[in-house]
Amino acid sequence: MSKKLFIFGLILALSAAFTACSDDDGGKGSLASKEEILLKKYPKAANINWKKSNDKKYDIATFTLPKVTPRAMDSNVDTVSVWFGNNDNIRLVDQEISYSELPEAIRQSFEKTKCNPVKGISEQTLINTLYSDAQVWETDDVYKLERDGVVSYKIEMESVRNEVEIDLYYDVQGILLKEVEDDGDREEMPLEIPDAVKDWVARNHANAEIIDYESEKEDGVVEHELDLKEGKIIVEITLVEENGTLKLDEEEYNYPDINALPADIKTEVEKAIAAQSVVTAEDIEDIEMVKEEGAEIYTIEFEKGDDEYELKITRNSDQTITVGDIVLES
Repeated sequence: MSKKLFIFGLILALSAAFTACSDDDGGKGSLASKEEILLKKYPKAANINWKKSNDKKYDIATFTLPKVTPRAMDSNVDTVSVWFGNNDNIRLVDQEISYSELPEAIRQSFEKTKCNPVKGISEQTLINTLYSDAQVWETDDVYKLERDGVVSYKIEMESVRNEVEIDLYYDVQGILLKEVEDDGDREEMPLEIPDAVKDWVARNHANAEIIDYESEKEDGVVEHELDLKEGKIIVEITLVEENGTLKLDEEEYNYPDINALPADIKTEVEKAIAAQSVVTAEDIEDIEMVKEEGAEIYTIEFEKGDDEYELKITRNSDQTITVGDIVLES
């Protein structure tokens, strides 16, 4: 082989290797094609930097955009991260925004959201406070998230008393999807949901939207934890997978207010409130329902001043309804 042919062949080989490396996201596409898509979606993008995700599945573009409504002392640009998956599809957009850019429904919901203490947070410190109370909380950063085409918003909060940080997630209607304690290592990522889990959700919650998912494996058993949104109701589900078979382990329904309850259960709550004259519907702090052996057990929690009350209502397997008393929690 001549020296020229050898050099030409080496160049081709190196070129192929570089192309393969640049496309190493489990799918097709190059950074050039992804950047073309990026600039078409964000023509004002500047300072674009590319990197691979830790698992090498995604190409991530981080860049800046001019801030729509800059606040005093803020930078005049927003930082945006766009995650590209297989075939140049955008799996996640994580965009910093100003509080004033939040939809009005979210701002209204946020400003009256009471703190339901997250595991590990002192109830004595946080209970009965509003996240918008400047004496207890301060707003850190606000983000608009678009995950597989579904838009939500995140408000990062910091407690001024004990340095606890909490992330509040809302949908576009202002429904609080979840509140999560942030340990500083949290990173928004695309949801990678196994097909078997998606199929289970499609069969059992056909009208639900998956808003969060994570899994872990221990002693050969895989546990899938999902948060679903059905209308205004948030459903927390745990599925256990063993030998390829999925089994429902836990299912909890969280209702944003009394009006989201089934009509007959709502009526029973209103009757109990009227009969005992201890609390009002405005004192309702939390409503949840769990299913046990064919029965639906509703727990309605109230806060009135420094006192906490609880009401339990059960829809039995024969569809009869049992109503307890509104009791003061010790």
